Amino acid sequence: AFPPPPEGRGLHAVYSMIISNNKTYTAQLSEKHHSFLMNLGANSGLNIDQTLGKLLDMNITARNANKKTTPAGVALTGQQQQAVDLALQGHSIQVDACAGSGKTTILKRISYGMPEKHGLYLAFNRKNADAAARTFPPNSVDCMTPHRLAYQAVGYKFSKRLNGKLKGFDLAREINIEVIGSFTRAILGEIVVTVIDQFCYSADTQIGEKHIPESYDSLFTDDSNSIYVRQAIISYAEQAWDLLSQEDCVLPVSHDFYLKLWGLSNP
Repeated sequence: AFPPPPEGRGLHAVYSMIISNNKTYTAQLSEKHHSFLMNLGANSGLNIDQTLGKLLDMNITARNANKKTTPAGVALTGQQQQAVDLALQGHSIQVDACAGSGKTTILKRISYGMPEKHGLYLAFNRKNADAAARTFPPNSVDCMTPHRLAYQAVGYKFSKRLNGKLKGFDLAREINIEVIGSFTRAILGEIVVTVIDQFCYSADTQIGEKHIPESYDSLFTDDSNSIYVRQAIISYAEQAWDLLSQEDCVLPVSHDFYLKLWGLSNP
């Protein structure tokens, strides 16, 4: 981006001083460089300070652009380079590594090596997603959380139901939960709500007794029909899931609900 310097001390050294101090030092220029910069600015009617200032602006612009279009000069380990090479060769890869080990660095190198491709980067929270977005080439990788991805697919349909909290009594009324032994409708409703939450947190595809938290075990010890109660809770939870999944249902749902619903669609 810069004109070639005359013989002697290279202009790039002068530019470096200017950039590091953010101002010009015409007094440090040799006579040869002084003449060179005078001639350089003559066509535009600029003096030496103005010429150097323009070069400074040009260099800062180039450096900022370089940050956005080229990867950081971080040396890759052998395993990281192997992962990058395999991806660039068209192989599907899975990198299993701990936090801070350089997984994002690998993805960054891959994205720079495949400019014709568009990628998707998922992070567990928005802060990490936003931070990652600043490191990839512009308009090359969509960085977001799984919740945002699920919201774009199905979550928006429940947008008006995301502000409230699902209460057991309301759910019991909607799906006609009946009293079972010492379990009131409200208590059973709260247990069903908890079961649905646990199902959303899991990787399971069906609601089952495993989603009844162990903290509730003490509730079943004094009831002779504990097996029947557990089965009834799961049946009610399945009914509740079907009801909550309907777009015309008015009961509130959580963000984890539509994330799970989207996951069950095998996207």
